[in-house]
Amino acid sequence: MSKNYKKTISLLTLLIAMISSQYVSAKVTPETSACSQTSNEAQPGLGAFTIGYTATFETVGNNVIITFELLDTDKVGVIAYLWQQTPFGETPMTNTSGLIFTSTLTGQTVGSTITYACKFAYAGGLSVTKYISYVVGDTCGGGGTDTEAPTNFTASVGTITSSSVQLLLNATDNSGSVIYNVTYGANSTSTTGVSGIQKSLIINGLTPETAYSFSVSASDLSGNNAANNPIVLQATTLANTNTQCSGTTAEAQQGTFTTGYNYNFVTNGTDVTFTFEMLDTDKVGVIAYLWQQTPFGETPMDNISGLIFSKTITGLTVGSTVSYACKFAYAGGLVVTRYFDYTVGNACQLSLDETELNSSIKLYPNPAKSILNVESNLLPVSKIEFYSILGNKVMETSFIETINIDNLSSGMYLVKVYTENNQFAIKKLIIE
Repeated sequence: MSKNYKKTISLLTLLIAMISSQYVSAKVTPETSACSQTSNEAQPGLGAFTIGYTATFETVGNNVIITFELLDTDKVGVIAYLWQQTPFGETPMTNTSGLIFTSTLTGQTVGSTITYACKFAYAGGLSVTKYISYVVGDTCGGGGTDTEAPTNFTASVGTITSSSVQLLLNATDNSGSVIYNVTYGANSTSTTGVSGIQKSLIINGLTPETAYSFSVSASDLSGNNAANNPIVLQATTLANTNTQCSGTTAEAQQGTFTTGYNYNFVTNGTDVTFTFEMLDTDKVGVIAYLWQQTPFGETPMDNISGLIFSKTITGLTVGSTVSYACKFAYAGGLVVTRYFDYTVGNACQLSLDETELNSSIKLYPNPAKSILNVESNLLPVSKIEFYSILGNKVMETSFIETINIDNLSSGMYLVKVYTENNQFAIKKLIIE
């Protein structure tokens, strides 16, 4: 074999190897591009998000990988379904980790537009994201890292009740969304707002006549923090003016209220009319049911106007105590108020000014160790209830002037002292 022939064979072999190498490289390294956005917008009537979600569309060759991450931390047992807008279709998504779900669409055409949403289903309801349109192959500006922090961050105190404080939050960010983190004592909560639009966050479950300090910070999804973080707000809750007949609260036995509800009970002869008003504005398609505690029963309530529902129970015995709650059902879930005890015939007419009543009742010593003395200068006391600072009732006793409190741990308590006409005063007690 000639040297020229061998040389030609070697060159051909090298050329084939180079072509094969390029072919393999093209096959295993397809072009990749991605787009991502964060939102808390839900489809009308299909639930709501407390913080929001992140949606990512990534093109790999002719495939599109769609990823949705739920940012809400108050939902459990979460599963996800991918919704195709046209023609409509629902496909289970794969849980990759935590609250991150993904699905891959194969055989897509680069340059075509696809539109998808995600349905998050969880214990007690569901929430569906907005539909998001994506152009296959789009890089959305190259996917550069977001380094711009939220600006113009402000926070102030709005409406204050005996058990809640409204925080008014605002900031702007290039991503279109701002995450607000609030801490108070050992508690913390988060919410997402739209850039440049004031966000109202209501902190419920607070103790009446108590000073609170709220530390509020603003950030974006990339972790960029506002320069003036944190803003510290001070607020003191009002005295509890709720009675057995009427009041406002956000206490729930199932689900949660974002704002709360009003309750009102009126006796007419042997009939009692129970009225509940939903104060939450983020729930749609609301209907209501009156729940009787014992024996349990559920009765549809009549919609009076707006979110006010009423039901009259007939043939009750004046002086007897009944216990009822209200279940609000709406698109995507339900929430149930606490049970309220009501004495049939009670009109809750106060015979004393609340401030006068409160000042007429004394607890001593305070701080106390094992014995507590209770003294009322105006009206006889009927019973006394002890609550933890978290609002849990830990002890109840009929009135005696000297009470043994050995079984209560050290700490701060709220003592609810009832008079014989069913008025009450709330006093703070420290047990050493």
